[in-house]
Amino acid sequence: MTPFLRRVCLMRKWFLPLALVSLAALLLSGCSTGRGASWPALTSDGELAYLAGGSYVYAIRLSDGTEVWRFPAKANRKLAFYAAPALTPEGHLIIGSSGTTHTLFSLDPASLDPESGEPLIDWTFDDARDRWIAAPLVTETGIYAPNVDGNLYALDFQGRPLWSEPFSAGGPLWSRPTSDGEHLYVASLDHRLFAVDAATGQAVWADSVTLDGALAGSPALGDSGTLFIGSFGSHMHAVDATTGHIRWSIPTKGWVWGGPVVNNQTVYFGDLEGYFYALDTENGEQRWPSIQPDGSVIGTPLVLDEQIVFTTEAGSVYAVSETGEILWSTQVGGKLYAPPVLAGDFILVAPLEADFLIAALDRNGNQVWTFTPEK
Repeated sequence: MTPFLRRVCLMRKWFLPLALVSLAALLLSGCSTGRGASWPALTSDGELAYLAGGSYVYAIRLSDGTEVWRFPAKANRKLAFYAAPALTPEGHLIIGSSGTTHTLFSLDPASLDPESGEPLIDWTFDDARDRWIAAPLVTETGIYAPNVDGNLYALDFQGRPLWSEPFSAGGPLWSRPTSDGEHLYVASLDHRLFAVDAATGQAVWADSVTLDGALAGSPALGDSGTLFIGSFGSHMHAVDATTGHIRWSIPTKGWVWGGPVVNNQTVYFGDLEGYFYALDTENGEQRWPSIQPDGSVIGTPLVLDEQIVFTTEAGSVYAVSETGEILWSTQVGGKLYAPPVLAGDFILVAPLEADFLIAALDRNGNQVWTFTPEK
């Protein structure tokens, strides 16, 4: 059992550490409720990287890794940011607080306060009753924001509700929904997977799909209309997106935390015991024997050209080929829980317990720059 997994099972109460994550499984057999993720999360628009890094949201210039601005300009003890920022079509940044103030902000990166240098607030949404752990999903029609209070909130780009009431999943929501343009697919920590009409906020399936463990990652949607989602019950599940029927379930060595990624009829993901898998989307058969890197694999992999990039708790970044060959690996340092992010020509990772908040790698795994904020 990895150090990461040992910490999960030792936790018996809600707890949100600021230095490292204490993972939990809600309604999971053998373990009780836990409290959420506190690792940094990244987004990029191709010119800037946006880091939700605890007390601040940072904007970092990709060309040289320098800070452009931070929000708020001065730390507010009631605010904490760990959900990945999301960009609207107009370029506004949507970011929710995981602190004691549960505000969802829309920031305008193009308009900076002349005195503080922080981006101006376009609007705020304050109806949520708990923390924002997951990144919102932004589509052409609106913003779909999952909250730990068990509700999925739908907002237009001015922060006004799109539905008469939010969709209630019952259990805490820790992952961003997935969409096919018409429906939203929502995973809950109480083991259930939902399909929701994006226009009305009403359930699509007659019943939600109940799986064998907490669902902490985002489902991935394949070309054949199949959803893929891993569970804390140590399985990867394939679910028909139209009917909600389970097509297949494949056991894994450990709990599956992060969402999978689908590419070329293959679903890629890792587990907390430190194995990385490639399964055939049609039947769940392994494409190649699972790889065992140097630690737990938590974040969603990144498909980049013909390689699949993933991170480990031990602070390493790996790239493997579609045939399972390890192409390169790089020791960044710290602990890597968040997924790697493609930003222009760089692969960005955000470690915990390192001397820097972001490392930028080229596509061969060579470190180009790191970002450490000024005090």
